[in-house]
This record gives sequence, C-alpha cells and structure tokens, in this order.
Amino acid sequence: MILSIITVSRYYDEELFKTIKSVDNNFSSFIAKYEVDHIIVCSEKAEYANNDNRKYIYTPPKGIYNAMNIGLHCAIGEWVWFLNAGDECMEGIGAKLLQIMKLCNHNEIIIKAGVESIRKNNIKIMFGKIVSPHQGTFYRKKELKNIRGYREDYKIISDWIVFESFLSRKAKMLQTDLIVARFYENGISSTKEGKWLICKESFKCAMEHPTRIFRWYRHFKSIYNYIKNQK
Repeated sequence: MILSIITVSRYYDEELFKTIKSVDNNFSSFIAKYEVDHIIVCSEKAEYANNDNRKYIYTPPKGIYNAMNIGLHCAIGEWVWFLNAGDECMEGIGAKLLQIMKLCNHNEIIIKAGVESIRKNNIKIMFGKIVSPHQGTFYRKKELKNIRGYREDYKIISDWIVFESFLSRKAKMLQTDLIVARFYENGISSTKEGKWLICKESFKCAMEHPTRIFRWYRHFKSIYNYIKNQK
C-alpha cells in the first residue's frame, strides 16, 4: 500500500461527503488496486459501510489530534496524508502524486506540495515556506509514528509541532510544485479566538524548547500585534 488518506470529521455531514467524493473522483482506481486506502475518523455515530479500502472509525470527541492519531494507528500505507472534512483533492492529482511517492528514495521523510486556500471568494496558492499546511504535507507513516504522532495536549498547533520536530532533526524533504488540495479558511484558526489560541500555544511550545525560539518568532510577533490591537 502506497498511501493512506486520513479524514477526520466532527460530524457525519456534507463537509465529510464533499471530501469523500473528492477522494473517490481522484483515487478510485488506485483504491480498487489496493494502492490507496481511505480512513475516516468521525465523532458522530452513523451506519458506516466498511470495505477493504475504506474504513470508518467512530470515536467519542476528544480533540482533532486524538482523532488524527487514531487514523495514523490504523493506516497501512507507506505514506499518510491528512485530508480533513471540507478539504478537497485537486482534480487529476492521483496519478501524479503516487508517481512522486514511488520515485522517492528511503531517506525522504516528507513531501511538501502546494495548496489552494479560499477565503471569502479570494483564492491564494500556499507552499508553506516556514510550516507546510497539513493539506500539502505527506509523511512517511513509520517516521511519524516514531515520534508518536501528534501531541494531544495542544488544541491547534500540533501539526506545526510535528513539522518543526522533523526540521530540528534535519529530516530530508522533497518539495514538489504540484497543487494537491484546496481548503476553505473557515475553521477555528481563522477566527479571532483561534488566532489568540495559536499565539498562546506557540508561546508555550517555544518555552519548552528555548533553543528553537527564533523559529517561533513570527508567533511572538502575532502575540504582540494581537495585544496591541486590543488596546
């Protein structure tokens, strides 16, 4: 198995169905050939139809990173991709993406790609110069499990912590110019409360690793700007 696509969803709703449809449109032939599997971790009970290449897992709501770790534990692909409810694959990306993965050498732990971000009908392309967005990041499952996946004591920045952890280890990465997914900036990180939480958690993480403080400089700057704007 080459790739496990992991989708986390709070509800069994249209946002989840949109992501499932997107995966089917781009990966159905590879799912049928057992090159790709799709794991859905949902916090709402429903009548799921499991089969050999799509697995539904119900879990009581304990936070997004708990659900992502459950999906990681169940993944059987060499690579994992977290494409959460509401995210969509870019059209025609399946074959190109799997070809890149097949050509990767064993030293490459991360594949970085671009994503299309949409907010209030404004579209921008992101390649994550500092931290790669999860929709555009692919990890070798073995390496991600070796660092015990995502920290569940954080609510919003654990995916950034994982990426920074690999940076600190000087993990080998492959940068591709493919645009692999689109997402809508309507989650918690887009809200005023979410941005403040990002600032607080970034400060906490930086204090755990003072030697890496400069990597978190932009988050300290966000804290300053937030407080300044509240006056």
